[in-house]
Order: sequence, then C-alpha cells, then structure tokens
Amino acid sequence: MRPILFFFTLFFICRSYTAAAGHPHAYGGVPSNGSFIERKGYIIQFDPEHKTPRWVAYHVKPSYTHTPPRSKGGWGTFRNDPDLDSEASPADYRDQFKTWRNYAKGHLAPYFIAGGDRDHDGANARDGDPDDAQTVYEIMYMSNMAPQHHYNFNGSGGLWYKLETYVRETLLREQQQEVWVFAGCIFGSGSYDRIGNGVSVPPMFYKLVITEQEQRPKILAFLFPHQIKKHGEIDNYLVSVNLIEAMTGLDFFPEIREPDWESVERISTYENW
Repeated sequence: MRPILFFFTLFFICRSYTAAAGHPHAYGGVPSNGSFIERKGYIIQFDPEHKTPRWVAYHVKPSYTHTPPRSKGGWGTFRNDPDLDSEASPADYRDQFKTWRNYAKGHLAPYFIAGGDRDHDGANARDGDPDDAQTVYEIMYMSNMAPQHHYNFNGSGGLWYKLETYVRETLLREQQQEVWVFAGCIFGSGSYDRIGNGVSVPPMFYKLVITEQEQRPKILAFLFPHQIKKHGEIDNYLVSVNLIEAMTGLDFFPEIREPDWESVERISTYENW
C-alpha cells in the first residue's frame, strides 16, 4: 500500500480536544441521539431495520493489538449478542462466502483492537484473564458485523483491509499512536441486496480515523463504495467529515464547539502529512 498522501489536520491554540469530555471511545462526543450499547472495546448503535451497525466507535492504544490468535482456543467464534434480539445470526451468512458475491462477516470494530491488559491487573486475554477475555468475545458479536465482499473489499488488497492494515501497522505499531475511530454503514433510499433473514448489504461504508498531535486532532475521513472489484488506493477515497455527516445524518464531534469548527469540517482539501 502506498503511503497516505494527505491528512485533514485541525489546529487550535486554546484547547486540547481529547475524548475525555465525552465517552472514552467517542472522540468529541457520540455522533447521534438514541441509545447505544457499551462494550469493553467499543460502543455501538445498532440499526435493527438493516441488522447492521449504524455506527461503532472505539479508542485503541498500541498495546491493544496484542490479541489471542483467532484460529485457536475458540477466540474466533462468532457469537449472538446477548443485548439484542434483532441482529443477524451466523446462519444468515451460511454459504454466502461460496457465491460469486463472496460475502463475509465484516467487523466494524476489528478483531485486532481487542487485546491488551485493559483492567491493569497484570494479565490479559492471552493469559486467561476473564475480564480481558470478555473484550475479545464482544468483538465477535454478530451485532458488530455487516456483509462485506471478502476477496476485494475486506480481504487482502481490498479497501477495508488496506485501511485496517494502515491503522494497525503504521499508526499503532510503527508510530505508537493512540487512535480513535468511527465506522459504519450507509444506506440511502431504494432497495438493497439482502442475505439470510433480511440482513441488508450496505452499498457504502465510512470510517473516520483520529489521532492527536500536540493534543490537537488530526482526522482522516474515508467514504468507500462497497464494490465487488478492487478500485484504487484508500487515499483516493478521502472526503470531508461534512460529506459523511450529510450522507448519514450523524453529527460527529458534537462536543467540540469552537469558532470555525463547522467550516473546518467542510474542508475538502487536505494538507500533506
């Protein structure tokens, strides 16, 4: 993957914009009204109409990437969400991977963020710590999934895969940064492809990636078409925060109320990073 060419950088002199003012996982505040579910590794607002997440938000530190291997010990087992009765089930995805559409269970909050010693007791999920193990189990809830084309979207070489790899390998492991992310599905008017018992396939996905430099936010906003063929690099899909808000009805960073903030969100050109 070629390096990110542009970064949407927000600089303010008077104040530090950390997530501390709101929910620890939601930088600058929760982006919508209504209830959301708190997990150990993320928060989620679920869309029962489409049986996919409306949005998820998570805060991840470099140490959180130390997850147990998914292929061993049952860590990679998909689970029903005990807090919902309208999410998709593993049965809804049965045999979808084998079709030409090649739909897989696509994580919105990715598995790789579910590690670390979050309760600071000297042990983590790899060591059998039950509290940190719960973080891993919750990442595998079906409510955190949406149908995604595997081979050319969330699999190797796909846009979703490339962005997750960039966050994991460059921002977290190489640069040792803390990262906040908002991710979700976009549905407009019209009909959608569906699988199983009425699980809608999103035509688009978005992701906002936030880091801090000198306690000031730097934001990358991506809008991805959910296409079955590979299309370009992730930096080809950088957009303004304002555009994603217009397409989703969400209001990101609602607790940041500084002069010119709204105009900054409408910036469609990016400074070199």
